[in-house]
Amino acid sequence: MPGFDQPKTVHHHWDWPDPEHHPDTAYQANFKARTLQLAQAYRPDVVYFDDTVLPPHQCGPVGLEIAAELYNLGEDMIVCGKILDERRRRALTWDVERGASDRIEPHPWQTRTCLGSWHYDARRLAEHTYKSAAQAVGMLADVVNKNGNLLLSVPITGDGEIDDDECAILAGIGDRLAVNGEAIFDTALARPDGPVVLRRLGRVASLLDREITGVHALGDDRPVRWRHEDQALIIESPAQVHRIDLTS
Repeated sequence: MPGFDQPKTVHHHWDWPDPEHHPDTAYQANFKARTLQLAQAYRPDVVYFDDTVLPPHQCGPVGLEIAAELYNLGEDMIVCGKILDERRRRALTWDVERGASDRIEPHPWQTRTCLGSWHYDARRLAEHTYKSAAQAVGMLADVVNKNGNLLLSVPITGDGEIDDDECAILAGIGDRLAVNGEAIFDTALARPDGPVVLRRLGRVASLLDREITGVHALGDDRPVRWRHEDQALIIESPAQVHRIDLTS
């Protein structure tokens, strides 16, 4: 990502300047114990460290010890860190704060952003300046297409509520996912082992105004086996589909 090595930017490394300013051994031991106590008590699916790599960065092995203990809690545990090089991204899930990769990443990653400000700001409601549902869905599609996950923060008021604008935005996101969620939650970057089932192109969905007459594959001249049923368009060939032809 551009800007990581530029001084005075949000993505600059948050380094401890020198050993004199490092947190002492007692502090690090306390931090480790408190972090693991929380993880063992609540068994989270995701642990996010808002820091360079692992805390406390450059101050000893405590961060690695914490990560090892977290992974030992369960094989599905996800530990996220910011400002990771390629080597670190094989061990931690790379997080990009309020940004995204410019390419399809070989390892799963995520972007973390917010509908508005990181903490609740009543001016967002008064001025209607939250991200729209269309913006959030567009970001979601872009991130998922690059092998990423979108972690979307919805700020809450002091009494634990979300405001009317936020409710409307979340409802709008839900409406879009009700139609297109299969493309978000049920896809993968690898070629599927079995048939490709496109339920939204089934006859009963009534989304097509013409009959499907052919299915073609990219870079593969072999015929593609397919059938159009009431519930789905089913493509049986393992080739990568390029286009679907409709009758005129």
